[in-house]
Amino acid sequence: MFNTDAMIAIIIAISFSITVFFMNKNKIKLDYITELKLALLLAKMSFKDVKLQKIADILMSIVVGLENTHMTSKEKKAEAMKKAVKEIQEKVNVSLDEDILSMIIDIAVSYMKENK
Repeated sequence: MFNTDAMIAIIIAISFSITVFFMNKNKIKLDYITELKLALLLAKMSFKDVKLQKIADILMSIVVGLENTHMTSKEKKAEAMKKAVKEIQEKVNVSLDEDILSMIIDIAVSYMKENK
C-alpha cells in the first residue's frame, strides 16, 4: 500500500531542491572539479583526485577543441562523447556510462567559457 522506494525518492528530490535553493540564496558557487565529483557521486562512482583531474582535463580539452568547429550542438556533443569514451578509457582506464558521460560533458561545457 505504501511504497518505500517512492517515498525515499521523494525525500531525496526534496532535500536536493532545498540544498540547491540555499546554495543559490547564499551564493555558494562550486568549481569545475567539485561539480564533476558530485556528478560522479550521484552516479555512485568515486575516483581519487588524480584520476578525477585527468578526466576533467580530458573533457575540457575535448569541448574546447570542438567549440570552433562548424557543427551543430548535437553533433558536437555526439563527437565529444565518442572522443571522451576513447580517451578516458585509454588514458585513465575508466569506463563511464553514456548518461554519466553526457552529464559531465555538459558540466565541462558550462565551465568552458570561463576558462577561455
